[in-house]
Amino acid sequence: MPAATRIARGAGLRPQRRWLPDWFDAGVLVALLLLSVMVAGYEIWQARLHHLVWTGGDGLIPMDDLQYLSWIRDVSRHFLASDLFVLRATHHDYIEPLVGVAGGLTALGLAPKYALLLLTPPIVLGLFFAVRAYSRVMVAGLWERRIVLLIAFFFGSFGLIQDNWLPFLTWGYLPAAGAIAAVVAALVAYDRARTTGRWLWLPGLLGLLASWLHPWQGEELLLLLVGAEMVLRWRPSLIAGSEPTELALPLITVAATLLPLIYYLGLDRLDPIWTLGSQAAALHRPLPALLVGFVPLLVAAAFAYRVKPTSFAQLATMVWPLAALVVYGLCEAGLGSTPLHAFGGLTIPLAALAVIGWRNSPFNGWTRDRRLIVLLVVAVTVPASIVQVARVPGIVGVSVHHLDFISLGDQRQYLADDPQPGGVLAPFNVGAVVPSETDRRSYDGDLFWSVPHEAQRNRLAALLFSGKLPKQEALALVRHSGARFLFAPCNLRGDMWHIVGRLIIRAHRFGCATIYILGSRTTDGRDVVSVRGR
Repeated sequence: MPAATRIARGAGLRPQRRWLPDWFDAGVLVALLLLSVMVAGYEIWQARLHHLVWTGGDGLIPMDDLQYLSWIRDVSRHFLASDLFVLRATHHDYIEPLVGVAGGLTALGLAPKYALLLLTPPIVLGLFFAVRAYSRVMVAGLWERRIVLLIAFFFGSFGLIQDNWLPFLTWGYLPAAGAIAAVVAALVAYDRARTTGRWLWLPGLLGLLASWLHPWQGEELLLLLVGAEMVLRWRPSLIAGSEPTELALPLITVAATLLPLIYYLGLDRLDPIWTLGSQAAALHRPLPALLVGFVPLLVAAAFAYRVKPTSFAQLATMVWPLAALVVYGLCEAGLGSTPLHAFGGLTIPLAALAVIGWRNSPFNGWTRDRRLIVLLVVAVTVPASIVQVARVPGIVGVSVHHLDFISLGDQRQYLADDPQPGGVLAPFNVGAVVPSETDRRSYDGDLFWSVPHEAQRNRLAALLFSGKLPKQEALALVRHSGARFLFAPCNLRGDMWHIVGRLIIRAHRFGCATIYILGSRTTDGRDVVSVRGR
C-alpha cells in the first residue's frame, strides 16, 4: 500500500478523497490565492482611480516584472525572445514555459500583463497542492501537517528577506514560484517512484520544468536527489526497509533536469547579452544577512538531524538546506548570478524539519498543550504576513511615482500602431514600459538588460530630457543611439527642438507629452530615417 494512502487512512480520511482539501487546507489555499492577486488588484484599482495606465508591474520590484512582459511580447511575435531593452538587434534565443504560454495568449490578442496575471492562479494551485502532498509524505499527524503548511507558506521573522516569504513570489515572480512547486512535486514523485517502481518519468519531467523556469531551483533538486542517493549507497541501512533503487530512476531524473541547465549555460556562453546580463545581476549578498531570518526554523530543524530519516523524502529534505548553500556558493563564486535565489522556497523543507526536530527535541514535553503550539505558530507567521501586506500601499501606491503606473495614453497607441520600424529613446521610467506596451525596443529601462553601461545610459537619458546635457553631446547621443523616436514625457524641462532640432523631422503632442520623430530631409523634402530597434 503506498505511503500516502496509509497516512491518509491513519488520519481518518477516505483514501479516494485524499486530494480534496478539508476546511483548514481550503482556508490556507484561499488565503494564498487572495494574497497572490492582492498587489495586482490594488494597482489596477489605483490606476482606474487616478486615470493612469497600469503597466503590469505585479510586485514590489516592477522592473523585473516589466522584463518578463517584454519577453512575453517578443515571444508572441517571434516564438523566441530577444533583449528589447537595447536598440541594436539581439538574438532571438530565449524561451521558457511560463513566458511561452503567456506569449501564446498574447498572440491570441490578450495584453502581456493580463496574460501573465491569468497564469497566477494555476501557479498558486500547483504550489499549494505540491506542498500539501509533501507535508503528507513528511509527517503523519494531521496537526503536524497543518503546521508544516502554515510555516512553509507564511513563516517570517526579524531579518527575513522578503523574497523568502513565499507569497512574495506570487507578486510578479511566477517563474520562481512555479519552479519551487515543481521541485517539491518532483521530490514527492521521486519518493513514490522509488517505492513503487512506477511513473519513473514523472520526477524527470518535473525536474525539467523546475530547471527551465528557474535554474537555481533545478540545481538544488539535482543536488538534494543525488546527495540522498549517494548517502543511501554509502549507508544502505540508514532507512529501514529501503533498498537501492535501479539506476533508471535517478538517471532519467538527472538527465531531464540537466537539459535546461545546459541550455542556460549555452545562453551565458554564446549570447553576449546574456553574459552581460548575468554579470549585472550578480547582486552579492553576505550569507549571514540571508540566513538570519531563518534562525528560528534552523534551531528547531537542527534536532531533526539527531534521528534517522524514515523515508527517502525525509533524507532528501535533510540534504536540501545544504544544497541551497552549495548553489549560493557557486553563484557567489561567479558560476551563476543572483545568489539570493538559492534560498527561494527554503521555508518548505525547514518547516518539515522543524516539526520533526521539535517532536524529537528536549522541548517537546513543554509544548504538549495544543493551545501553546498554536500560539507559537501564529507568532512566526501572522505578524510577518501582516507586515508584508501593510508594506504594499507604501511601495506601489500612485504617490510613489512608481513604474507600476504611467501616464501613457494616445502616445502609447501611436507608438504601437506606427508601421515604420524604430526604437525609442526616453527617460528610464518610460523606457521600462516601452517594450511591453508598444512592442518597440528601448534605449534604456532595465538595470540588468540595458547593457553595456546601463548606469551611463540612465544618466545620459536623464540629462538629455532635463535639458542639462550640452548640445553637442546631446546631438551625438541621439544620433548614435539609432532611435527613431524621442519620447519626452510630462514635467521635463528640456526643449528637444532647441537641443536636437536638426535631427527632428516632425513631432506629435499628446497633452503635456511629446513624441519626436528623428531623421533628416533630402533636398526634395523627403524624410530619411536611419533607425534600429524594431
